Amino acid sequence: SAEKTNFFRGLVIHPGKRVRSGTSVTVKLSYSMEMEESFRNQIFVFSEIFPVIPPAREGRFMYNYQVHSDYQVSVTVPSMNMVASTGLSTGELVSNGTRTVETYAEAVPSYGIVVMDSDVQVSETQKDGCLIRSFYFEDDAKWGEKLATLASDIIGFYIDTLGFYPQPLLNIIPGYETPQGGWPVSPNIVGVHRGIDLKRDPASHASWIMAHEIAHQYWGF
Repeated sequence: SAEKTNFFRGLVIHPGKRVRSGTSVTVKLSYSMEMEESFRNQIFVFSEIFPVIPPAREGRFMYNYQVHSDYQVSVTVPSMNMVASTGLSTGELVSNGTRTVETYAEAVPSYGIVVMDSDVQVSETQKDGCLIRSFYFEDDAKWGEKLATLASDIIGFYIDTLGFYPQPLLNIIPGYETPQGGWPVSPNIVGVHRGIDLKRDPASHASWIMAHEIAHQYWGF
């Protein structure tokens, strides 16, 4: 049922019986949504659209706060499209002009998807169990490949310093045409703006902005 409580309007599901601490419940939902933003043939589906289970404090739900949850998400797109998501791919099927990617994410505060057209390339590398995927347009191949290498070095440094990296996946997607920085789209997806060569010291800028965006994967927003 749709309810509006404390400025929240959404779907509230009441289970048939009380879910006790330490137990679990499975809720299956079928729903549709609109793509909120597109940018140079990229479509972002922001994590706020997805259903989440909010925590409660003193008997009142905290709708603006998302707890860490596990997500099992199936994404179906036209076969020529590429997908970057919070979840690690557990399987892929191409059939009848569509591509279906099965994904799984563990212990994340939200989930996101980026769908990209066929003009996007991808460079992949591994670092201590983390799959690093750098997506880039053909006219920015130099930095698209370089950012994957930088991310590998930075994750290695963070693991040596902090003892761990929190997730098995990092997607790097292209951002705006300007070099002023990047932004965290959702867990396991970071954006790095193009135009890095416009900086006085491009190599230093690329290293620092990559380190900054990867740090969001530890500390959130």
